[in-house]
Amino acid sequence: DRVGDRRAPAHLQRSRSSGAGHARRSDRRERRPADGRHRTGARALRDEGLEDNTIIVFTSDHGFHLGEHDFWMKVSLHEESVRVPLVIKVPGQKPSVNYAFAELIDLYPTLAELAGLPLPHKVQGKSLVPIIQDQHASVRDHIFSVSVFRDVKSFLIRDHNWAYIQYNEDAS
Repeated sequence: DRVGDRRAPAHLQRSRSSGAGHARRSDRRERRPADGRHRTGARALRDEGLEDNTIIVFTSDHGFHLGEHDFWMKVSLHEESVRVPLVIKVPGQKPSVNYAFAELIDLYPTLAELAGLPLPHKVQGKSLVPIIQDQHASVRDHIFSVSVFRDVKSFLIRDHNWAYIQYNEDAS
């Protein structure tokens, strides 16, 4: 039993093209109710007159393997498990897409700055406001992530060209 050995259910273990494709189609179908809830929430904000002074954040705490690397679920530090969605809707800000690095620890300084709140001196993370205001901006040149699975700590550092994953604290 290797670390992270969580295989896809038998009906999804067919060839990569059919199995992963089937899982992705299922994922798209399961995403629809969440999209509907988002529209309902946005409609409620609009109906209550709160749309122009409410920041909306949509994210997740982890990505998800759908058969890639023979994994199923969130069991590694590969791209599929580390990458998460991050959507920030700021009143008065034109929508844009930015592929710059961001970490979830960046949310607090970002929301504090957008809300005009002071930041404590020892806050980790960087404000993403420059990225929100300019789709070509960036605030990081690399990201760092840690995962613990079955008492094994794994570390990832990634830049735009490379990803280094170390399994176990002593790299064993």
